[in-house]
Formats: sequence, C-alpha cells, structure tokens
Amino acid sequence: KDGLSQYISVVGENKYDLDEGWQIFMVSTHPPCGDATIFVKESEKSDANIDEEKSVISGDKPPCKKAKLDLNRTGAKLVSGSDPLSPGLGYHRMGEVRTKPGRGERTLSLSCSDKIIKWNMFGLQGALCSHFLSRDLHLHCFTLTGNMFNKP
Repeated sequence: KDGLSQYISVVGENKYDLDEGWQIFMVSTHPPCGDATIFVKESEKSDANIDEEKSVISGDKPPCKKAKLDLNRTGAKLVSGSDPLSPGLGYHRMGEVRTKPGRGERTLSLSCSDKIIKWNMFGLQGALCSHFLSRDLHLHCFTLTGNMFNKP
C-alpha cells in the first residue's frame, strides 16, 4: 500500500482505498426529506370537556388535556400512486419510494432519505468513482442532531 495521504492509499493499478481505521460519518441538523421525516408526534391537545377559565377561578385542578397523535408530514411525493391523506396517523404510506418535494415541475430525483438508503446498499462512490476505488464505501453512522425533538 502506497500512502497518498493519511486517509487514502493506492492498493493496485489505478485503484484506491480508504485507509484502515477511517470511517465515513454523516451529520444532519434536520431529518432528510421522505420517509425519514414521517414519525408519530403529538398534535394539538384537546380539552376533556372542562372549561379552563372556570377551573382556574374556582381553584379546581387544571383541565385534563388529551394528547392527539398525528404524523410529522413530508412533502416528498410517492413515485407510484399517492398517499391516502387521511387525517392523523393514516396520512402517509410508509416504505414507498419518493421523489424530492421541490417546487415547480416534478422531477425523478429521489427523496433525501431514499438516497441515503441507496448509498447504504450500493455505496457512496457513484458510477464514476467506482472505477477508481477498490471497494464500495458506506456510511458507518448517520447522526441526526438539532432541537427538532427537544421542543416542549
């Protein structure tokens, strides 16, 4: 192995590889569009038939609030068919291939979460780089960070 850098080495005639001990990580501050943004969340809370002002004035316990479950929605469109768009948890169909939710004309570009799945199956390198790499490169870890899930 001839070392070109601390990350990449020549491993054959015109072939390269990521050096041992190095891994590829991806960090995102927001869930990628597509199925990765569809998750169960609490939506508006509904009163349990108690008048809040009345209970505050009389000194009673505050009204009981009942959580309503809903889905966080994605703008990514299904490649074939369409989402049911039913209220609440029945709004989206999961596990379907989706295209990007862009504005204007619809494209055939995969949603971000579908691209990440594709990269994990076939590698990050793409067709051109695959001619120069000795093996497929895959994400070791995908980290989702940010305050989206820490809201009160």
